Parts: sequence; C-alpha cells; structure tokens
Amino acid sequence: MAAGLRSLGAGRTVVVVAHRPETASRADRVLRVADGTVQELRHTAHHPLTDATSGRGIGHG
Repeated sequence: MAAGLRSLGAGRTVVVVAHRPETASRADRVLRVADGTVQELRHTAHHPLTDATSGRGIGHG
C-alpha cells in the first residue's frame, strides 16, 4: 500500500491519518497530535519515531 501511495501521490501533497507509528514513519513528515494539540512536527528522514510515553524508539527495546 505504501508504494502505491507514493507512486499515486508523486508531485502531490497526500495526508494520511495513522495510529500505528510504523505507518507514520513511512511519511516524509509526521505531525503528532495529542488531545487536540500539536505535539510535534518533524521530517522523518534519519529520525525514527519515538514512543511518546517512554521516549525510546519504536521497536527498539
């Protein structure tokens, strides 16, 4: 699915709403919202998503 979105969205802005960090990590940028407030906006290249409760990288112990 991710490859399909990338090819269909080439040259366009595509907004994907996801609850799974693995899905969000495939995006070029991630906007994290909690309780209706923007918590973080970042480019994902070279920045693995972190678990908001622990501060550790998802899937990294």
